[in-house]
Amino acid sequence: MSVHRARLPRRTTVWIAGLALTVTGTVATAAPAVAAPPSDRAPCRTVRPQPDFYEGGRVASELLTVPASSRCTTITVRNISDPRNPDDHCATFLLGYFPAEGESEYTEPVLACSDGPTGAEVVLDTAVPDGMPYRVLNEIDYLGQTMRYVIRH
Repeated sequence: MSVHRARLPRRTTVWIAGLALTVTGTVATAAPAVAAPPSDRAPCRTVRPQPDFYEGGRVASELLTVPASSRCTTITVRNISDPRNPDDHCATFLLGYFPAEGESEYTEPVLACSDGPTGAEVVLDTAVPDGMPYRVLNEIDYLGQTMRYVIRH
């Protein structure tokens, strides 16, 4: 069974296509712009923590706090370096959480490597609650190692 399709002259086809574009353009521009809902959650923050103390082969950072109302639910590390050894961009990190109520908890150690400010972000923990106080701990691999790094939370 064959279907017969009526053929419009080229001029009519072009006119219809132009009319369709005009109508579509009019409808699109006449529609009100819908603004994104305001976000009451702050974006992720980046910090270069200062060392606070050394104990048991680990250096603990100053006490940090996950920002309240943050969109970030992870804590990551990047830009890892030892200023005394420019080729060293890896360290083993863990997090210690210190809630106002309850017991301290520590995450499992994570070996993280990240070279330079545009280096890869390595996730240290996920599903971190807003306002949680914590310290970043890094294990010392050799005498004189002084790791610098950036935390994003």
